[in-house]
Amino acid sequence: MIGKLPLDGVYRVLEELKARGNVEWTDKTKSRCLLMWRTPDEWGKLIYKWASKNGFLNSVCTLFEITHGDDSKSEEFSGLEDWLLKRSLDSLQRQHKAEMISFDGNEGVKFF
Repeated sequence: MIGKLPLDGVYRVLEELKARGNVEWTDKTKSRCLLMWRTPDEWGKLIYKWASKNGFLNSVCTLFEITHGDDSKSEEFSGLEDWLLKRSLDSLQRQHKAEMISFDGNEGVKFF
């Protein structure tokens, strides 16, 4: 017979996932969290590979183009939520592979 995992067991699992980068707590009491299939770093690597493969290095893409554009509709990150896309692009920015920019009320990224 399979029983329920005790609450402390649930927290242990979530803390391990946090250590791996797959969970972010959304409140100080740790009662809510964001659970991510891939870490922002992993998504960033996929996005950078796509940008490189499609000739987008040294050019600007809007966030919409990355997640909803014709060039990305067959990619795993197609439809990725904005909050996770921005964290992924922040990861690339910290690695000096991209720079987030704002222009005319839009948000975009320049890949290096």
